[in-house]
Amino acid sequence: MKKENAFSAAWETYRKSIAGLKDYGNTSLIMLFDALFYPLLLVISLVFTALISATKFFIYTSLGSLILFTTMLFFLLSVIAAWSFSRALIWSRIAKKKFTAAYFWKLLTLNILWVLVSAVPVLVPAYFYSKSIRSESYTLLVEVFFLLAWFFILACLHFIVISCCLLSSKNNVWQSFISSIKLGTVRIRQFLAAYLFVALTLAAVSLVSLLLHFVSIPVQRIALFLMLFLYLAWARIYVNSVIKNNL
Repeated sequence: MKKENAFSAAWETYRKSIAGLKDYGNTSLIMLFDALFYPLLLVISLVFTALISATKFFIYTSLGSLILFTTMLFFLLSVIAAWSFSRALIWSRIAKKKFTAAYFWKLLTLNILWVLVSAVPVLVPAYFYSKSIRSESYTLLVEVFFLLAWFFILACLHFIVISCCLLSSKNNVWQSFISSIKLGTVRIRQFLAAYLFVALTLAAVSLVSLLLHFVSIPVQRIALFLMLFLYLAWARIYVNSVIKNNL
């Protein structure tokens, strides 16, 4: 693909992705799978709260510290697992492939890998930023580190989406991880053109949502949730098509 055709190719893929929303059954399932994560998160949070309450009497002991650390680790892994489960359902549906436990475990492994890769570069600047705010020693260097952390988060999200899409075809965690970095870097112009349409569509959806102020609050909330999940479903379908066109 020629560099000068990046915008036109993104536009052509954009038109097809919008037309693809007419597959109401597929779109509805993607929206449902996306929403599935939130009740799962609620259940995990309730279990986590119950575990913390049960160990509050041991919190200041060595055993309590170990239990607290184990519980927090369990909570983090459970959230990642719930997220991976709902994403596995989504990406397998977009790729028109059967959902399997093996695919779920591979996506879970891939997500854990990305968490480990992104943890230090994100948490270290965030730590110094919060420390400087508390001590009122805010400096330009801290702000630079904080901005770099945000840039790294966006870069990770870029590569994570690509790797999740590639996993459905490559069926290999490490290959998907490495290929996502290569593809996401080499074809960055094509992806930036696609992200422009994603951002413009979000702006259009936001403008349309302003019309909801003329209806009752319950209707507003339902409509906003439906619009949000519809937008996210379309965005995944669109980016998946962009990735396939650049393989």
